[in-house]
Amino acid sequence: MTQKPEIFPDHFFQIIDSGWFEDDGGIEFVSFEYTEDSITIEFILHSGDEEIVNQSWQLQVGNLKAHKIVPVFTSVISFHDDHFLLWEFTDRQTSLYFTDKAENPDKLLADIFRFHCQYFDTYIEIDRYVNNCMDFSSLCHSDLGLFATGPKQILTGYYTCLTNHNMNPYFQSDYEPAYTDSTKPLGVLILGESYFIGQDFILKQTSKL
Repeated sequence: MTQKPEIFPDHFFQIIDSGWFEDDGGIEFVSFEYTEDSITIEFILHSGDEEIVNQSWQLQVGNLKAHKIVPVFTSVISFHDDHFLLWEFTDRQTSLYFTDKAENPDKLLADIFRFHCQYFDTYIEIDRYVNNCMDFSSLCHSDLGLFATGPKQILTGYYTCLTNHNMNPYFQSDYEPAYTDSTKPLGVLILGESYFIGQDFILKQTSKL
């Protein structure tokens, strides 16, 4: 990590940016509490340094737009204001169609999976944006129709895969995303396999253990 995000207090950043934390530290989720449009997460910060006492921290995310919780111990912590998880709310949305059947549908399926896992890992499920009127294998064996609807930057990768399989893909119905509040940009906080997308992030230490 090279630059401290504004939402990270200095002493928090100093710990998670250390070699001790990367090797032996991490965060341990304790609890999650929801309100109408926000979430509060309590966790224990393990520094990885025996000389630093473990600390209790609280994260509040206001105007919560989306989240995923995988409550496992992790040392992966990052904050972004430009990330593929935000594209559902910030990127132009479109639909991807095709008019020809893939020459090798099974290879197409494998290529789509490979692309998706390489760029989006486990943060976005493979069926998030593809046409769910049929199972994914049947979709890859189809002659024509709607392949996917979603952020154009994600669908552009699918477009390339379909082009490589001579399926004559094209985009249709390009439109603005649902989120258009330019006065308060969205951010995403990633904690391991968990993520939280919102407008307001408050991170504070509650006690030492």
